[in-house]
Parts: sequence; C-alpha cells; structure tokens
Amino acid sequence: MRDVFHSAFNQPVAFDCSGATSLSGMFNGALSFNSPLNLTNTNNVVNAPFMFYSASEFNQPITFRTDSMTIMQGMFWHAYKFNQPLNFNNMSQVTDAASMFSGAREFNQPINFSAPKLANVESMFNGAWKFNQPVQLGTQKLTSTVAMFQDAWLFNQPITFSTDYVTTMVQMFYNVQHAYSFNQPINFSSSSNLLSTSNMFLNAWSFNQPVIMATDNVTNMNAMFSNASSFASTVTFTSTSQVTDMTSMFYLTTSDFTQNLASWNTSQVTSCSNFCALCGLPSFTNCIPCATRVNTTENTTVCNTRAPTAPTAAPSTVAPSTVAPSTLGPSLDPSTAVPTTAPTAAQTAAPTAVHKHPFINADRF
Repeated sequence: MRDVFHSAFNQPVAFDCSGATSLSGMFNGALSFNSPLNLTNTNNVVNAPFMFYSASEFNQPITFRTDSMTIMQGMFWHAYKFNQPLNFNNMSQVTDAASMFSGAREFNQPINFSAPKLANVESMFNGAWKFNQPVQLGTQKLTSTVAMFQDAWLFNQPITFSTDYVTTMVQMFYNVQHAYSFNQPINFSSSSNLLSTSNMFLNAWSFNQPVIMATDNVTNMNAMFSNASSFASTVTFTSTSQVTDMTSMFYLTTSDFTQNLASWNTSQVTSCSNFCALCGLPSFTNCIPCATRVNTTENTTVCNTRAPTAPTAAPSTVAPSTVAPSTLGPSLDPSTAVPTTAPTAAQTAAPTAVHKHPFINADRF
C-alpha cells in the first residue's frame, strides 16, 4: 500500500486490511492528510515502516491491531503534528522501532510498550522536540540506542529500560542545538556488552549526574562528555582496559570537574588529545592528553601538553573501561555559537548515517 495517497489528499480512510501484510509507506508524502483513519482486520500485517512518513499534518487517533507487526521503523518520522496516545494491543513481535518518532516535533505521549523482542531503537525520539514522557519498552533485547534521544530538547526522564545487550550508545543524548534538558542519573551497571559510548553526552549542557556503567568491553569513548558544560559529577566505570580512543572525552566540561582518574587503565589508549582540563589524569603512555584550558581574556583555546596537577581529593576507585570507534561523531569546534532560533527541518532530520531513506532498498518490507 505504499504511496497510496497524494500530497493534497485529505478524506476519511476506511479499509478492510484482511489480505494485507504490509502498510509500508501508506501515507508517505500525504502532506495534507488529517482525517479519521479506520483500518480493520490488520491482524496479519507484518510491516508498517514509514507508514506516516512526512504526513506532516496528521494528528488523528490510531486504533488498529498490531498482533503480527515486526517493523515499526520510521512509522511517524516527520509527522510533525502527530500527538495522540498509542494503544497498540500487542507488540510481542516487534523488533525494530528505529526512528519511530524521529522529527515528530509535537509528540508528547507516554510510551508504555510491551515489546519483548524489540532490539533496535536507534533515533527513536531524534528531533522529537517536545517529548518528555516516561519510556517503558518491556524488552531485555535492546542492542542499539544510537541517537535515541538526540535533539529531544525537553526530554528529562529517568532511564529505566534494560541495557544488558546494548553494544552501542553512540550519540544517545547528543544535542546539535545545545538547548537540552536531560539531567538524570545514569546507572547502566549491567551493560557488559557495550562497545562504544562516543559522543554519548556531547553538548548535553544541563547534564550533571553520576554515571555508573559496565564498560569492560568498551573501546571508544571519544568525546563522551565533550561540551557537557555543566558536568561536574562522578564517573564510575568497571574497566577501561580495552579503550583505545579517549579523545576530547571531557573537553569543555565545567571547571568544577576535577575527579581524579589516575586509577584508570589506559594501556590501550592511543588517542587522548584534549582529554580534560582540570581532572586528575590517568597515566597515558601511548598518547599526549594535551590538557585544554580556555584563555578567557583573549577568547582563545590553548592546548597544553603538560598535564595538570591532580586534585588533592582521594583517588577514585573507578575501574578501567573500553569503547569502540564510531564514525557518527561530529567535529568539535569550540567556537560554535549557541543558536538563537529553532533549527530547520533539515537540521533535525534523523541522521542519514544511521538509517537509509525509507524507500531505497525497501525489499525487506
């Protein structure tokens, strides 16, 4: 049922879907559609990816059955005005909800899913500017939370879903526009499969909470807290013995971040420039941490190769950690100004590095 309705269509829709197995892209590009929708007998529908993709006016209740659905990827992607409760009766087969509300700027409804097979929530709320509701996913199977809350400007809820099998949290709370609210404690103490946390809190300006993570297998922590300008809390990792990249890890964090990290195992780290300005440095043997300080008089950034003196506070008991390299992280430019206007739709589109265009190589649907 892909591309059934043209951009000017805006009439009530009532379909018997008894013979349908896919609703993929059904209202793709129906830019004017905002009429009642009644889809019956959807029990056999397996896929509904990008169903309301770019249906920018759509804001009607949705009540169809989801017993057999496995893919809800991009379902409300760029459905800018959609803000209705979701009462899906059965999500027991759903495995993919990536970009489900990406760019759904008005969406602000509680997420209470029971989706035990759900594995992929990449960019799920990316660009959902107004979303600030509890997220219950009902799954132990998540493997990727890449960019999950990227540019969800108002989101500030506890993270309670399981991360036991998550391998990458790249850009999970990353914020392009700096107007960010997230400030909740992070306790991912069972995330032992994690490989990468690069850019995880990049530009999360409000974030200043303790971080506890199982990081035994992490190899990449590049820019993990970079420009999280309020961060002065504590970091507790189980291990850093596998980490190879700690570049800009605490770059441009607050001057109050002075945790002594001397006990970290950095034997595998080969990239550590701009690691931090005032923290107690680990013993880097394969790279120069280049402790960064800001010259406020001349408004320039000066990179010193001499490590700062460690604070007098008692040494941290934080264990080593690891992180895998990522290609998603943006370049770090300390001269970037804080925007004063809302971004364009193009700026808030879900990252193309994470997902393909809805209808390219769409045979899977």
